[in-house]
Amino acid sequence: LVLSHLMPGCIPLDRRYTTGHNSARTVKTNEYRSQLISFSAVNSLISYATDHLNAGKHLSPGPHTFILRDNQSVSEKKELVNIWESLGAVRRYREVYDFDFSPVEAFKLLALHGSIPDRYTHQFYATVGELQKRAIDECMVASGMRLLEPNIGLGALLKGLPEGVDVTGFDIHPAAVAITGLRWNVTLNDFLLVKPENTGLFERILMNPPFSDSRWIAHFQHAMRFLKPGGRLIAILPGSAKEHLLTREAGPGYDINILGCYDNAFEGTAESIKLFSVDAHE
Repeated sequence: LVLSHLMPGCIPLDRRYTTGHNSARTVKTNEYRSQLISFSAVNSLISYATDHLNAGKHLSPGPHTFILRDNQSVSEKKELVNIWESLGAVRRYREVYDFDFSPVEAFKLLALHGSIPDRYTHQFYATVGELQKRAIDECMVASGMRLLEPNIGLGALLKGLPEGVDVTGFDIHPAAVAITGLRWNVTLNDFLLVKPENTGLFERILMNPPFSDSRWIAHFQHAMRFLKPGGRLIAILPGSAKEHLLTREAGPGYDINILGCYDNAFEGTAESIKLFSVDAHE
């Protein structure tokens, strides 16, 4: 159980199934849960939202800079940092965090909902740091392009996105959809149930699919159906993903490459990560 949480991509395939009464292998179903935000963290979010003009004091850039407070406990600070980074915040130094947008309405919605997607059942691991920057850079997205984020979470993967990009996203957690919906076109739905004929195709796809029980395979395969000819897909996949197997699965008409390998990219896991690019031929 612990291994499946820390390194979901390394569980052997024959251990990722349950056996029914007829001995047929059936894929395990996923029970999605929410992680409750502590009462103290909710109060802090409300406080930051109502006093946002002074939340960053004079550290620039005004209301987009937020500082952890001396009267907050260590556990509360850790919880707030997890929430802020999930929204795309970056630590400038010590206990000072910068957002590239005003998160005030997001703070209000989080306080109202009182929960975020559960880390394990939703595979909710915010993409931050060097991996996130590389993913955005390699996406090569420009203003006016349509971009798909199949499992948008709280939007951390899209930090630094150029202005004017037409973003479409999906998620199964109501709070995540409400928060990211403040900035982009986001729908409450399981991406695997979405059909490309209902959304159209996209010039760019940026994704960090769930890893556990090899769910990333189905998400990656499904996302390929949404890629426009001449388009590019950037995927964050487990270290067990193999370039030649993905190429074989995709078939002709695509160039698939490994862009980089990362260890300990997600807090709380020992999962190794590979960053892949998929370029569709015209």
